[in-house]
Amino acid sequence: MQSFGDKDAPDIRKYKGFNDEGYGFIYIVNDETDSSFKEKVQYNNFTGLTMCKPQQGQGYDILVKPGERKMILIRCSPEGYGMSSSSSTNVIHGGKKLKQTCRSLGKQNARPNPDSGELCNIFQYSYQHSDGICYLYVNESSNFTLEEEIEFKLEGLEIEGKPGETTVQVTVAPGQERFIKLRSIAQPWKIATGVSYGIY
Repeated sequence: MQSFGDKDAPDIRKYKGFNDEGYGFIYIVNDETDSSFKEKVQYNNFTGLTMCKPQQGQGYDILVKPGERKMILIRCSPEGYGMSSSSSTNVIHGGKKLKQTCRSLGKQNARPNPDSGELCNIFQYSYQHSDGICYLYVNESSNFTLEEEIEFKLEGLEIEGKPGETTVQVTVAPGQERFIKLRSIAQPWKIATGVSYGIY
């Protein structure tokens, strides 16, 4: 059994094995509430093996959403079999879980007052994950408002909800948060940012 706590999804589990009746299985259990499991496997060597329907060919591409369970069945030749594979496995967090992960595991950058250098308890957290990159702004001050503009140079990424755009303007009042997600649309992807901000 394989779990995915290292990807902040401990309630996703993957089981695999082969039995004496001539079948192999891969079984994915997703008991997460806000995260999906995505895996693409291509078998370079698939001797004496056959995918059972609905899968076909020499591999599979599977998405297991929160609360789902899915199984891949493989028929094995009684005369023996051999396999080797290349794979890509990703856990895709939904908005709520991704925001929590961004704050707990992301890189923290303070936003001091640009005029005085005074720390204002305003922070930006950035977190890179399997489906892109996200930014969380947290204003823990009682009397300062952050106004920031980010200019992105993007390859293989787009701003969620703003496809084709490259600029985001952020206003975060005392006690507020603001969350920005950039979604992967092609591999490999690259990002560069230019930031200007003021605190009032």
